[in-house]
Amino acid sequence: MVARDPESPFRKRTRRQGVMVAAALMVAASLPGAGAIAAPQPSIKDLEKQLGKLNDKAEKATEAFNGGRVRLDRARAAKRRADADLRLSNRDLNRLLRRVRAMAATQYMTGGGGGDMSVLMGDGPQQIIDRSALLSHLDRNQAALLKNLTIAQKRSSRWSRDARAAAANADRTASRLRGQKHDAQAAVDKVKVKLRELRREAAARNKPDPTRPKPTPAPSKPSSPSPAPSTNDKGAAAVAAAKTQLGKPYVWGADGPDSYDCSGLTMWAYKQVGITIPHYTVDQYNAAKSHPSYSQAQPGDLIFFGSDMHHVGMYIGGGKMIHAPHTGDVVRIADLAAEGYVSQISGIGRYT
Repeated sequence: MVARDPESPFRKRTRRQGVMVAAALMVAASLPGAGAIAAPQPSIKDLEKQLGKLNDKAEKATEAFNGGRVRLDRARAAKRRADADLRLSNRDLNRLLRRVRAMAATQYMTGGGGGDMSVLMGDGPQQIIDRSALLSHLDRNQAALLKNLTIAQKRSSRWSRDARAAAANADRTASRLRGQKHDAQAAVDKVKVKLRELRREAAARNKPDPTRPKPTPAPSKPSSPSPAPSTNDKGAAAVAAAKTQLGKPYVWGADGPDSYDCSGLTMWAYKQVGITIPHYTVDQYNAAKSHPSYSQAQPGDLIFFGSDMHHVGMYIGGGKMIHAPHTGDVVRIADLAAEGYVSQISGIGRYT
């Protein structure tokens, strides 16, 4: 029999290491979630891009809500007018009916009338009109007036019903748009929270060493020259008013004095110079007296963006505008070309 060579120390160490690795792999495989691959976390750049899209969506929802609110106000005003018209029609008709019944009662009691008094004493005027023989109690002018008042009362009742239905429909629409606006805003807020967390983590990782000397700041550039004076005095005054609100926060649906959305800012600025425009971008465009091209824009002109005109800013000259951009931002001045706004312009409005 051939004797076996004794196992070398190197072989023993290698065998022990192999056993330990195998045991570690078995333990890892038994752990919960073993084999699962964590989803990659979005980067700050990804979230900033997503936030930009969500802000755009939220601003569209906000302006849609502003439009719904304007339509609701108009529907409610129409309802009030229709109800007031109905009250007047009922008042005039009831006055005449009281006179007709008083005349008929007097003639009946003196024996000059005859006929069935129950019709004349009924609740409605149509009974009298349908019984033409009983109109003999009235002269020709009174009979014609009674017919006209009855027609007017019916028309007013129909208008009132239609106005009430339109107001109820506008209220439902405004409620739906308000819900969509809240949903869009909630999506923006969710991404903003995550973005703040990532930025805070990045700042902690890149915290500068306090022992290192601070870099010498670059010399500041001279401020841009003021825009050329406008030939539009009220437009220039509206620009001046808007500039007093620089730095105030964007809040959807707000029209000052502490916060604004885009159309709320432009409405407020023009209100300061005695010009009233609606709190809705589309209506603001339609309210303009003229629509010059961008190359002809003057300070005070409003610039509208997107095919649905979901955003508006006020031109201040020099290729810049003042506007309330979106949630998380403030009223500020933007360079139209540098910030990519020029390609999105859908119209210009001038109000003087």
